Amino acid sequence: MVRRESETEAEDRGAIDLPCFEKATAIMVKLGFLGLALPPSGVFARLGDLQLVDIQLHGQSSGIGDLLSSQRCPSLRSLLVSDVRGLDSFNIHSDSLLHMKLSYLHHLQQLTVMAPALKRLKVSRCFNDPANPDLSVANISAPQLMSLGWKNVIEPSTILLAKMMHLEKLCIELFIVEEEETFKHNHYCMKLLRRFERIHTLHLLIYYPPHIYTGPYLMEHMPRLSDITSLKLGVIANGHSLGAISFDVLRRCTGVKKLDLNFLLECQLEEQTLCPSGCNCDQPPNWRTEELALNFLEEIEIDGMKGTGHEVALVQRLFHWATVLKRMKIIFHDSGAESKAKELRQLLLSFYDMKISISVQ
Repeated sequence: MVRRESETEAEDRGAIDLPCFEKATAIMVKLGFLGLALPPSGVFARLGDLQLVDIQLHGQSSGIGDLLSSQRCPSLRSLLVSDVRGLDSFNIHSDSLLHMKLSYLHHLQQLTVMAPALKRLKVSRCFNDPANPDLSVANISAPQLMSLGWKNVIEPSTILLAKMMHLEKLCIELFIVEEEETFKHNHYCMKLLRRFERIHTLHLLIYYPPHIYTGPYLMEHMPRLSDITSLKLGVIANGHSLGAISFDVLRRCTGVKKLDLNFLLECQLEEQTLCPSGCNCDQPPNWRTEELALNFLEEIEIDGMKGTGHEVALVQRLFHWATVLKRMKIIFHDSGAESKAKELRQLLLSFYDMKISISVQ
């Protein structure tokens, strides 16, 4: 049995000093939560790519903002900061930064990003400190941003987003669970969608609980997104019906041209079973008969097909809704038996029009 050491134990082992590599163009530091002390001075004149992963940060957390500033990293283009302990405040001012990903910064309370050239930003699994759930603040100024990913179970109570006139892609997630904090998260995600209604690409992950769901209907506050042309919908169904919520997302994105469906498993080893009667996951039930004209949808790719009744029912309706469909690709999950996969292939092939190019793997 491998025991994961505590933050205190990691601190007790001391810190490794990060030298100032003036000629380095890329640095990747992954220490298994050993301590890392940032250089207090010096310029990383040629550094374009920096990755800090699995470290225990020593000293004031404000030091990382100083290190990544344009004065000390004038050529920085790409930044990854993941699972860094001892980081409660992250303030970066960079004129050169183009891509940034922050993940698993659970104790982060204050985030400031001033990056006039930034194109892609992803913040996931941050601001999750249970000791300070209501103290988080984010202030992001990135006027050239084209892609924003925001996947945090508890969003900051105060988020300031400057105008992002060039934003084209938004990645968010919704949780179909009944905890109050999760409802706050979902409400915030809907506010993001309403703010960026003119985006062209939406990546939406929907998570169902493994137990029966009796809470209120989730999608009623989702705005219509008529400019969406590419939709990636990932669903962790845990045995629940995924047709109703897929229908509701699609009827708000009727201009979509390309649809990627990903049927995900929360646990690859667990057997997925149908949820019991009385669950709200199949509401409203008329999605199975309701007309939906997806008059621009030409391409569908489905990954992780396991052949559940819910999945097959949704695929059958997609053939009916997509009036100009040209191509469909279906990739089966590798956990299924070959005999079952063959049977499903024959069933799915019986749904489609001969004019459609279909690939089943």
